[in-house]
Formats: sequence, structure tokens, C-alpha cells
Amino acid sequence: MARDQFRNLDSIVQVDIWAPSFTNMIESPQFVCRFCKSIRKNNRSLGTHQIRCYMNPNRIDPIIDYTNRKTSNQWIHAIEENRPRPVHVQKGKVGNWLGRYHSTESKLKMSQIAKDQGRGGVKASRRILYNGIKLGSTYEVTLAIDLDKHNIGWSIPRSFKYIDPCGIARHYTADFYLNEYDIYVDPKNDFLINNPNPRYGYSDIDKINCVAIQNNIRIIILNKHELNWNSLYNKILS
Repeated sequence: MARDQFRNLDSIVQVDIWAPSFTNMIESPQFVCRFCKSIRKNNRSLGTHQIRCYMNPNRIDPIIDYTNRKTSNQWIHAIEENRPRPVHVQKGKVGNWLGRYHSTESKLKMSQIAKDQGRGGVKASRRILYNGIKLGSTYEVTLAIDLDKHNIGWSIPRSFKYIDPCGIARHYTADFYLNEYDIYVDPKNDFLINNPNPRYGYSDIDKINCVAIQNNIRIIILNKHELNWNSLYNKILS
């Protein structure tokens, strides 16, 4: 029965035109997404990606219902059953860093070392490989494709040091640098552009204004409706 399932796998996958063909994936020398042209590491990754690719007009968005999902977390069970929370079996035991914490002085030293080495900043939520370059979001991929379409040269810029509105020293890295125009570009989440980030207490516009003024550079913010060269060029001229 299992063998029959595998024999029919290709025909099952081909029911929808947009779904990747199992046979074509094996014969393909490169695992390139037919929609966003990003490169995946193997056949399975390519098949899963194409089904949920953000540029696929018939993409599948998995809907997970967590309301009735069972969990083995004993802490949650204790809360639901209104009984005492369990105590971790390793709590209080001596060994390595168990039960120990960095002092405030140590944290400041480690933070300064990280800043001096150009580390830190907000980490990308995703890593998408596009033409050999790792991009951090689908916004970036969409803009990169349109820039390449119009033969606009771009690169991933270096980080900049700045003092945020709360007086804390931080690092900032824009998503794109346009070599010909000497301009940095940063596609942003629509909500965070003008609304305070709950993590920091200030908006992305406030942050980017600090970076631009303190480093004497120009940074252009794009929302989800401006991820194309025409919109960007209009902002460059404005």
C-alpha cells in the first residue's frame, strides 16, 4: 500500500498547476523557486517553499488552531487545573552557569564589546537566499527583484552606530544601499513605521531619523505598497 502511495505521489502533486512537480524537482539541477527565484537547499525545501511562496498567487497559508491544542507543559497544566506550579528539578543546583546570572557590570562590558565588533541590532526574522545574497524578509525580496528588473545597482550596507531616543547606544543596518544614488533604503512594517515599537518605546521613523542625523546619511523608508523602483525613485526626487 505504501508503494502505491509513492507511485501516485507525482500525479497527486500535479493536481494543481502551481504545485511543484515531484519529477521536475528531482531532474532540476538547481532548486530555484519558480515564483520568487530564490534558491532552496534541496527538493523537499523547494516543494514546501513553492506551495507557500509569498509570490505564488495560489499560495497555501497554513491555519493552525491553537485553541484546542494539547500541551505537555506541566506549568500550563498547573495553571489550568488551579494547582501549585511545579518547581524545576535543576533549580538551585550548583554547576556551570545554572542558577547564576551576569552582573550589571559584566552585561555592560559584553554589550560594549559587541558594539565595538559591529554586532547587535535587530536580527532578521527570516533568511531568504536571493541571487546568492541573504535577505531578511519578503519585502526585501520584492524590492530586490524590481531593482534588478530596472538595472539599479544595490548592495547590503554596513552598520551604523547611533544613540536612540532613550539615550542608549545601538547599531542600525539598512536593508539596501543604492551605490549610484548614495542612498540607504529600508522597507518597513506598516504599523511600526509610525507607531511606537513595544520593545523600544519609539517608532521606526524616530529611530531612522536619529541614525540619519547622527551619521549624515539619507535613509528612505518604504511601506508595503512602495516596494518598487517607481515609488522609490519618486521619493529620491522629493
